[in-house]
Amino acid sequence: MKAASLRKALVGMATIVIGAAVVYYALIFDGPFPDHPALRGHNDLVLHVAAFLGLSTSVMLLDSRRCTIAGLVVFAGMIEIVQIFEPRRTADWLDFAGSVAGIALAAVLVLGLRWIGTLVASEGVICDE
Repeated sequence: MKAASLRKALVGMATIVIGAAVVYYALIFDGPFPDHPALRGHNDLVLHVAAFLGLSTSVMLLDSRRCTIAGLVVFAGMIEIVQIFEPRRTADWLDFAGSVAGIALAAVLVLGLRWIGTLVASEGVICDE
C-alpha cells in the first residue's frame, strides 16, 4: 500500500503545481504568448485545452467522483469571469469552450487509464515482487 499512497501524494503535488500554473498564466502573467503559424491565431485556445487537460487529468486521478468534473467546469468559468475585471485580459466564450474540451479529454483519458488498469489487474499481470 505504500506505493499507492506515494503515487497519490505525487499526483496531489502535481495537481497543486499545475493548478498554480493555470491560475498564474490565466490571471497574473502579462507577457505575450508566441503564436505558432500552424495554429493560425488559435494559440490561446490550444493553451486552454492543454492547461485544463493537464489539470483535469491530475485532479480526476485523485478523485473519481462526478462532481469533480462539475467543479473543474466551474473553475474554468470563474477564470473567465475574473478576466472580465482584469484590464490586461479579456473573457471569451471560445476560451471557456477550450477549457471544457480539455476537461472532457481528461475524462476520456482517465477512464481509459482506469479501464486498462482493470484489465491488467484482472489478467494478473501486476506482480508484487
